Amino acid sequence: MNVAKEIIKRAFDQGLIVLVDDGDGSKIAYGSLGEAWAAIEAVEEADVFVRMPGAENAEEWMKVIPHGVAEDETVCNCTADGWIDALHHDLIF
Repeated sequence: MNVAKEIIKRAFDQGLIVLVDDGDGSKIAYGSLGEAWAAIEAVEEADVFVRMPGAENAEEWMKVIPHGVAEDETVCNCTADGWIDALHHDLIF
């Protein structure tokens, strides 16, 4: 299972906002897993943010490496002690 994809899927399932920064500093919100993953796959590594609707300043982050790593290593870093961190831990252990 691709851990990064699963986290993004669950974020969408819960109605959270998924934004991707492909390295130029701007965060672009995507409306589906397919759209977000296409943006992530277009780069070597991407910063992905998950935000509650209406909470501009409350977001969590994860660094995603879409190519050249095992599927359980696609998330190489994330906000500590948050929703992503807990889910990441559950998925890989």
